[in-house]
Amino acid sequence: MTTPNMQRLKLISIFISVLLSHNLFAARALPEFSASYAIEKFDIKLAEAHYRLRYTESGYEFSQDTKPFGIASMFANDTISATSLIDEVGDNLLLTKHNYRQTGREKNKDEDINILWQTYKNMRNGNITGVVRNKKISLKTNSEVWEALSFQIPLMIEADRNIREYPYKAILKG
Repeated sequence: MTTPNMQRLKLISIFISVLLSHNLFAARALPEFSASYAIEKFDIKLAEAHYRLRYTESGYEFSQDTKPFGIASMFANDTISATSLIDEVGDNLLLTKHNYRQTGREKNKDEDINILWQTYKNMRNGNITGVVRNKKISLKTNSEVWEALSFQIPLMIEADRNIREYPYKAILKG
């Protein structure tokens, strides 16, 4: 049996949870989006790239899928799929996972990187592990690191804030 006070308490708790969840997503620096781009050469569309940014419980998921288009698909079957997870920790954005898969002619370009962060006040220590081009990696860092996909997140945020310099450390293949 529910009393009027219990019903009122339920309504208040629902209202507070909706309000808090709205504020959580309202505070995000970037909106969720989905975009498609044509990759052209000599005005001929050779491939399509699809990008998607969505919120996660702890930050952002940014993904890219690229595949040949039209006549190019008859000569190449390469596809690229990449996903990066970026966590918001205080005022910092931290790359926590990156996965890159390429199919087709070029083999062994796959990447699967995990970064476990320990943060305390202004200190950041990251343990980077994973597999890059069939080789295990184990690295340490004391500052934020990015790869080519995730780098675009802080770049978009800072470009929107009219910042003119972008000092970032990157994990790049090659």
